[in-house]
Amino acid sequence: GVEDSGNGAYPLSNACGQGGVSYTASPVHSSCPRRFRCEVDPDLALTAAEGSKWPDSPPPLECRPRTVEEPFTGHYDIKEQDVVLNKGTAVPSALGRTDVEGCCYWGRGA
Repeated sequence: GVEDSGNGAYPLSNACGQGGVSYTASPVHSSCPRRFRCEVDPDLALTAAEGSKWPDSPPPLECRPRTVEEPFTGHYDIKEQDVVLNKGTAVPSALGRTDVEGCCYWGRGA
């Protein structure tokens, strides 16, 4: 399902991990071939090809570097079904992330 902050706000920083698992800090399984292992690139900017198919689902995951103008991401308002870009208040993920820098590794180690 959707892991929200408890107030109907799905942090866009969930792209960095959900369910207590950090996608950027997860060790790659030792049986994973070396060609599938990679270092985290903080300069990478990507948007997932598709997102969840559940009703009220947030948009596809994305990652991008932090900037002075955008030091943290916004959130997806589940009730309004719209992305809210916070200019003054961060909505952290359950892991405490408020940005999506280096978080382009969804499914890493799978």
